[in-house]
Amino acid sequence: MRIAEINDIASVASEIGAGLRARGHEVTLFHPRLVGASLHPQVKPITAPVRALDWMDLIRRIRAGNFELVHIHYAYLGNIGSLGGFPTSSTATGRTSAAPPLSPGRLSAKPCATPATSSTHAGPRVLRCPRPRRR
Repeated sequence: MRIAEINDIASVASEIGAGLRARGHEVTLFHPRLVGASLHPQVKPITAPVRALDWMDLIRRIRAGNFELVHIHYAYLGNIGSLGGFPTSSTATGRTSAAPPLSPGRLSAKPCATPATSSTHAGPRVLRCPRPRRR
């Protein structure tokens, strides 16, 4: 299977890739530029045009690779799958809410999980967002 691993947070994607390669899969690791990552959250929006250009380049390279699976290791990068029109699986760890990536024509994403210590979300073409449990 041809697999794309996006963003190597804490070497997790590298480790997963090594394990998958040992099992006979072809794995390519992509490193987004993450422009402005160290900026204060209120200033980060000014990096949007540069990040958008990087996302478009990443989408082009993923499409060219004809991958069967695209696994993203940072929740907001899930937009790459929606913008690129290919299925993704996203893993978010830490104190976060998993949210579906923005779909064409949607202006906002609704959270599909309450804050958790770790969560996984598969893109819109892989699985539907689970409904929150009522208490």
